[in-house]
Amino acid sequence: MKGMRQRGPAGHRFFGRLPVAGALLAVAAVATWTGVSRAPFGLTLVKFSGTTHCTGTLPPGEYDRVQVDDNQTCTITPSDIIDGNVTVEEGATLNDLGGVIHHNLNVDDGGSLNADASSGYNSSRAVIGGTLDADGLASLQVRNTDVGDDINVSDLEGGPGGGGVKAVTAGADFICSSTAEDLTVTKDDKSPAAPIVIGDTQDVCGQGGGNTISHDLRAEKQHGSVDVSDNSVGHNLTVENNKPGGATVNRNTAGHNADCDKNSPFTGTGNTASGKDTCNA
Repeated sequence: MKGMRQRGPAGHRFFGRLPVAGALLAVAAVATWTGVSRAPFGLTLVKFSGTTHCTGTLPPGEYDRVQVDDNQTCTITPSDIIDGNVTVEEGATLNDLGGVIHHNLNVDDGGSLNADASSGYNSSRAVIGGTLDADGLASLQVRNTDVGDDINVSDLEGGPGGGGVKAVTAGADFICSSTAEDLTVTKDDKSPAAPIVIGDTQDVCGQGGGNTISHDLRAEKQHGSVDVSDNSVGHNLTVENNKPGGATVNRNTAGHNADCDKNSPFTGTGNTASGKDTCNA
């Protein structure tokens, strides 16, 4: 049972990656500077206490907490370590390009999240040590991101407006090539929603785009189309009550059950499960 799972301190298994100090860039309002700390290999991190309000690119350093205020845009990189939470407020945008968040990332109504690995020869995946909670997002684009606990997405409103790798699902929100304990995508209101793609290697996610979910993956009550494909799920895969956009469920593996029910329209093929499997139409 899920309630019996035991977890260690949030994000403890992701703390090994270290930032590289660099030139400081502009930030709207930075919390109190408290000196420097020494990391292994001789790297020096500038430390900031309290809450840092980020606009633009966050300067390299170690931060207690980071907040992106209403309608602002913030970019974090592997040179940024946030020891506490990151909060993205209403209408704000976070570009997480390989940043290290030790605790939780919370995205409020109307916010946007773009998470991906950093670019270049020494590319680093984005890390969220705790939970990714997103409610009422305008846009969700998550790729190459390791989440220590759960991904919870509710009431997605829009989409990024881009096309897939093969332009199969234009304008889709997506979660690709990422890891988490549980992944839940649900919608409780009746407003329109863009399509969402969760791991389809033949769509926006591309080669290697499937997600690895150690416990449960759930996608339910979406009004736009849902594509759940090419994911590895440790326990249960559940895709249900998605209409009128319907659901496509292909080539997933589930350690326990794969349940697909009350989706209209529905297509599913190539799914495998150790227990019950109702996802192959």
